[in-house]
Amino acid sequence: MSGYQVFKAIFITIGVSMIIFCIYYTYSQFSMLARSERITATVVDIHWVTTTDKNGKTITYGVAVYEWLDPGGSGVIFRGMSRGGGGSTPQVGDRVAIIYDPADSRYVYEDTLMGIWGPSIMSIFTGLGFIMLFSGFPEFVVDAIRRTRIGKD
Repeated sequence: MSGYQVFKAIFITIGVSMIIFCIYYTYSQFSMLARSERITATVVDIHWVTTTDKNGKTITYGVAVYEWLDPGGSGVIFRGMSRGGGGSTPQVGDRVAIIYDPADSRYVYEDTLMGIWGPSIMSIFTGLGFIMLFSGFPEFVVDAIRRTRIGKD
């Protein structure tokens, strides 16, 4: 087996693994949505996080802290995901639609497409990209270019 074939097999395996992750995550999201409630929470604080990337660039982003009343009437406070899954940091006092599992309030998502389905969407495209890129697609492109050049000579 040549080095290229080993390389190709590794990346196709990565692609298939990403698609399997997508299937698992999508199933778990459907299960979570079936037992979850859609409610409106209030942003009570923004926790600012500053990190440094591998190039030394400083990155600062806000993580919303949500508060809402659960069905029993007691308050629940949850520190959201970075940027709240919606692309921009909400402001203190904003009312935000969220989805949460009353049996396990560790799982809280902003009620947006990317807040709920972002990992599924990203993993399916990444998996398909790995499979397409390393399952012969580059060879197809190179062959097409060669055929085009041969026709010009």
